Amino acid sequence: MLLTTVNSIFAFIFLSFAYSALRRASPLLMTGWYAIQGAVQRPDYRHDVESRRAISNGGRFLIGGLFWGISGLVSGGAGLYFGLQVVRLWQG
Repeated sequence: MLLTTVNSIFAFIFLSFAYSALRRASPLLMTGWYAIQGAVQRPDYRHDVESRRAISNGGRFLIGGLFWGISGLVSGGAGLYFGLQVVRLWQG
């Protein structure tokens, strides 16, 4: 019974972190992607300093979103693992 409770707590913690991490990843990914796409559509984006700065900032947002997304997926996997352990312990 104690093992089931501990696994349930871990599953809840990991799944709640996964939910919040994936919610944070989505706006960062979209902002970074749109910032890069908007700057690249200019004809002289390789020589314009402001375009290069916008691409650099967009890349930072994109990398931050990727890290939040990866951490959300890993945490979701851990939450799923602990959730399955709870189900297995309840069954027998």
